[in-house]
Amino acid sequence: MRCWEERAQGRFRFAHTAPWFVEVEGRPLQPHREEAEFLVRQVEAEIARSSSVLSSQALEEYRRALNIYRSIARTAK
Repeated sequence: MRCWEERAQGRFRFAHTAPWFVEVEGRPLQPHREEAEFLVRQVEAEIARSSSVLSSQALEEYRRALNIYRSIARTAK
């Protein structure tokens, strides 16, 4: 939970709790397409940035993750 209060002179108060996670049996987590597409872009950028210094094994790990995130993005709402 997050809450805030605007104060004088452009200041504000802000507070939040630790995250809460709720799992409902039979209803798996369904990430939003926007979230999955963000991860796709991040992994693509990391592959481009690091491909010259990473081992082929490490690059393959990134590529496997990229394929998973692309799959999630295709089916996400």
